[in-house]
Amino acid sequence: MLVVGTQINGAPDIGTSLAQSLTLAMAARLRDRFGIHTEVLFRALDNAPYELSTDSASGHRYQRTYAQALGDQVVTDLVAALHKPCSRPCPGAWASLTT
Repeated sequence: MLVVGTQINGAPDIGTSLAQSLTLAMAARLRDRFGIHTEVLFRALDNAPYELSTDSASGHRYQRTYAQALGDQVVTDLVAALHKPCSRPCPGAWASLTT
């Protein structure tokens, strides 16, 4: 199983698209070359800062993530809208792609 992740702070950029595409290509190559079952699992990482703040007394920096600031449902909708691998309804679960 190969796992590819992305920060969920907006639309995928070229680096995200490249990493996901190369992961899918690697899975296909492993399957074709070695005849093994391969699976690619997409993971959305909620570690991108939504808001940063600094405590004036201690100087410590704090960060709120998108899920903390916007709520789980908004983040789920963002992932579905921007990171789903196809524009039409996909067969099966979209987050787990089997080659």
